[in-house]
Amino acid sequence: TEVESWIAKKDEMVKSRNPELTATVQKMLFFLHVPRTAGRTFNSCLLKSAIPPSQRCPKSYDRFRFDTQNANCYLLSSHDDYSLVESLPGEVDVISNVRDPMERIISAYEMAVEVAGRSLLSNKTDSDSDRMMTSDIWPWSILVPWMKQDMITRRDKRLASREAPPELGSPHNYPSLTMPLSEFVAHPLVVDTMHNGGVMQLLGITSNTASANASAALRQCAARGGAPAALLAEAAMRRLYELRSFGLFDRLEDSVRMTAATFGWSLQGPSYKAKVEETGNATGPTDLDDDEGESDSELPGAKAAIAVPSAQSEQDKKEAIANAQADVRRAQ
Repeated sequence: TEVESWIAKKDEMVKSRNPELTATVQKMLFFLHVPRTAGRTFNSCLLKSAIPPSQRCPKSYDRFRFDTQNANCYLLSSHDDYSLVESLPGEVDVISNVRDPMERIISAYEMAVEVAGRSLLSNKTDSDSDRMMTSDIWPWSILVPWMKQDMITRRDKRLASREAPPELGSPHNYPSLTMPLSEFVAHPLVVDTMHNGGVMQLLGITSNTASANASAALRQCAARGGAPAALLAEAAMRRLYELRSFGLFDRLEDSVRMTAATFGWSLQGPSYKAKVEETGNATGPTDLDDDEGESDSELPGAKAAIAVPSAQSEQDKKEAIANAQADVRRAQ
């Protein structure tokens, strides 16, 4: 089938990366940030604590910014999907976090309502600020403007009918104020953007991918269910276990332990700042990941956000990895 051919082609493409580039370009660490999986906490409190600012790639949450000439670009964190790995030179370690899909949809709904409502109440426009706004970043660049327009439509209708304010009830069901959760979940835009979004990011077929046409067709196959959807789910599961490390939203501390042990990072002792004085790596502020202006300042005595015993020897590291991976499997 077309789905089987696509899966085979992508698997082969990942395995046969350019050996010349791999030999001449340093290995990269790509944090594939699935939205609403505690990725910002994971990135700020673990990854940036462990990796000096000079080795962090410029922020690319709003659009991809990777300079192949920048030899110091090691840590790249973004909402881009796995298709990004195909464009990166050399060897890439990919890590990610996952979360129960239903919980993630509810969290995405609450995020879209919050950001759209905040925007509606503000007199400022995007042009009033040089900050990179949440609504500039996928998937919020799709969901927030849509939710905001829906709020405006409901507000105008309510004012025209002089409808009384709604009584307090479920925070997910105020149809005169905001789109109910049930309507949000069933909308085609949300189905295409958020349903099984973690799976789509792992496969590299989100609405934010480079190969938009093929990706849209594959997402439609997944939405219809049946054998093609099962094949895509199996491919996503294989890719998940091929990641260098992945964490669970509900087991964040354990996920931090496992990732730190995988890379040999100590979680006790000095750590790097997430926010320090400006250098050339900054690409402008953002209300999503507000860490512009970075330097290699190390803070003596500063602790990583989650202080747990570090693996001191190779044997300790192996045992820590094995124990954390066993915990993750049991939690699934």
